[in-house]
Amino acid sequence: MKIEELTQLERNIEILMPKVGCLEERDEYLLKHGLYKEWRSLFVKYANLALVGDSEALKRSLFLLWYQCAEPNQLSGINELDENLAEKILIKIDTMSESGKLDSELTFMLPFYYQITEWYFERFSNLNNILKASLANPDLWELEVPKVNWGNRGVMGDYWSSKGL
Repeated sequence: MKIEELTQLERNIEILMPKVGCLEERDEYLLKHGLYKEWRSLFVKYANLALVGDSEALKRSLFLLWYQCAEPNQLSGINELDENLAEKILIKIDTMSESGKLDSELTFMLPFYYQITEWYFERFSNLNNILKASLANPDLWELEVPKVNWGNRGVMGDYWSSKGL
């Protein structure tokens, strides 16, 4: 699948997400309507594209991995993402960081994500380059986010747009 098709799938899932309800009601709804499963499937598709070199899919995979930890599952709809793929995505980013190939977006995303859920990246071993990149320039996102067009970039784009900068 192409990134555009995955963006449409993502939008279709978002439309079905519950808008109200306590966490227990939302959880029941997400289970009943298979939305946890849909997010997991979408993550696999993004990750597979990312692992063959699609940089946008890599950023979206990373975002979903992070967002799963940053927000309650009942609000995000994201839980139990494939751990093997998660590790492969993080190793790919670690390797890119080591060779100085992080683009400007990953350069500000990593420190921002780390500030909120530092334990997530630390749970995998030997990701020293991600940790180093995550500790650098923790406020860079405030300067860089306004420069990016976040339109049509799925939940990741919605999130960054909501930063209100």
